[in-house]
Amino acid sequence: MNKFKEFDLVKTPEDWKTFNINQQKYKYRKKKIIYQTTICFLVLILSLSSIGIVYAFNSQFRQWVQEQFQSDEIEVLPQNENVQQYMRFEDIFLCIVHGDEEIIDQILVFQDGQYVEGQIESFQGEYQGQKYSFDYVRYKDHIYTFNEEGYIVYTLNLLNDDILYFGSADNNLCSLDLKTKEIIPLTNDHESVNFKISPNKQYITINKNDKYWTVYDTKTHKEKRINQLSPYLHSEEYAFFNDHFIVGYTDQDESCVIDLKTNDVKILEEQGMYPYASTFFVEFEGKETILKDMYTHEEMNLPFDLSSYDYHISNNRYVFFENCNLEKIIVIDFQKKKYTDIDYMGLDKIIDFIVIDDENVIITDDNEYYILSLSELLP
Repeated sequence: MNKFKEFDLVKTPEDWKTFNINQQKYKYRKKKIIYQTTICFLVLILSLSSIGIVYAFNSQFRQWVQEQFQSDEIEVLPQNENVQQYMRFEDIFLCIVHGDEEIIDQILVFQDGQYVEGQIESFQGEYQGQKYSFDYVRYKDHIYTFNEEGYIVYTLNLLNDDILYFGSADNNLCSLDLKTKEIIPLTNDHESVNFKISPNKQYITINKNDKYWTVYDTKTHKEKRINQLSPYLHSEEYAFFNDHFIVGYTDQDESCVIDLKTNDVKILEEQGMYPYASTFFVEFEGKETILKDMYTHEEMNLPFDLSSYDYHISNNRYVFFENCNLEKIIVIDFQKKKYTDIDYMGLDKIIDFIVIDDENVIITDDNEYYILSLSELLP
């Protein structure tokens, strides 16, 4: 579902899309990076029910992390040599899987700064003669489902009280009441796919089989068309950046912000940091880098020339600039106007980050994984 040739390279979301930025011309190349909504692989000691504990790794990387962030108590994700098992990060959930079909062995939930084992439950029912079933782990208003069979094909990750939204086998958006098992089709065109739900659970964006987008309002139960978004966008190419605003790209590759309450559209003055769904734009002036929010018109000046750096954006808030040759990472919290300059010269490793939420991040060298609070990362 993609007209942009650049995205033909996107096979799984575990890779960062990165760009060398030079005089505002962005060239696509593929680079391994990890963050919250992405998939990353490592192996877990499965006997643990809680993995937010400290292990006495004496590696060079652990020592560097302790010295860099001046912390002796670092939460760590332990690793096992059983390469048949690996991890997949999904929202706040951590799935322990094995095999090419990614069979799930265990699911952990991120709670209070650590991952703890979640309780797997099963659900089954029947709708208009069609049976369905799935397994799931639920934590507050977050849910992760797997082993879906029958009428329910895939689900959204946020619950509206006890209402679960899902994509059906006949390509419609539907709701399922987990208490009563009542299923209600919310669309009936058999062309509704690729849903995304807003943080407050009021809006669900729907792609109509590469033709156009709509938004369904879970409060008014009305669906309206969005004409401005390119119908070929992948899910990572547009995003909610608060409860009712989305940012993405038009058919003309312009960055735009859409207010789902009013359907008002603002075309931003420059294309954003393509292809990430964000309101940010970057300029380079001499030995400085200027990061601009084209929607709020805020700016942040950085005393570095980052034109040769690759970048990644998370949650329309955190920006990571990295230069592997210089072994340097600049981590930016645009909301708080803070940044940190991380120099890992001499480690002979590539450092990556997984943003879990607005308070926690995982730092990794692809062998060891440590949970840090963002207050430690950005003091």
